[in-house]
Amino acid sequence: WRGIICHAIAAIDIALWDIAGNYYSQPVYQLLGGAFHKKLRAYASTLFGPNGKSTYEIAKRWVDKGFTAVKFGWAPMGQSEKLDLELVKEARRGVGDNNDLIIDAGCCWDTSTAIKRAEQFRHYNVLFLEEPLNRENLEGYRKLTSVARIPIAAGEGESGRFAWQNFIEQSGIDIAQIDLESNGITDAVRIADMAEDRSIRE
Repeated sequence: WRGIICHAIAAIDIALWDIAGNYYSQPVYQLLGGAFHKKLRAYASTLFGPNGKSTYEIAKRWVDKGFTAVKFGWAPMGQSEKLDLELVKEARRGVGDNNDLIIDAGCCWDTSTAIKRAEQFRHYNVLFLEEPLNRENLEGYRKLTSVARIPIAAGEGESGRFAWQNFIEQSGIDIAQIDLESNGITDAVRIADMAEDRSIRE
């Protein structure tokens, strides 16, 4: 029920910001203090293919559409070491050396496997590794982030600033993925401030 309640509160919060924006005839970003960026880079987010060959072809298609970064995620990642490495190798080959590759593991490993994969994926110049562990595995995240040589991202399943405060303090992540749908705008700003205080990117 906690997730449902947090989503409902977030929806109300977003609606209130929308009302305020309409009342003051200002975009919400101006009410929050103004723009921080003139442009934001977009990356393509897609699923792995069933094997390396199809993953390569998927990567090529996104690059051909003009994307300079592609994120691959979820199954069949996590089925075997051989397949995990094949998928990432072919994703990198399809994306090319001049573009960025992001891997979303979808919480598919235990701690020791995540540590091993982070080191293996480092050789494919992965921009960051997303959610290798279940978000409740804080001890695992601490162990992983203490040794990983690629950035670790997580948190999109966290709801509310108090849960986020604990996650930020305990996990050691490099990138905080704040979901507005489950946090709303007000808490998202507070969470981002907490992350920045610890030099965590959002």
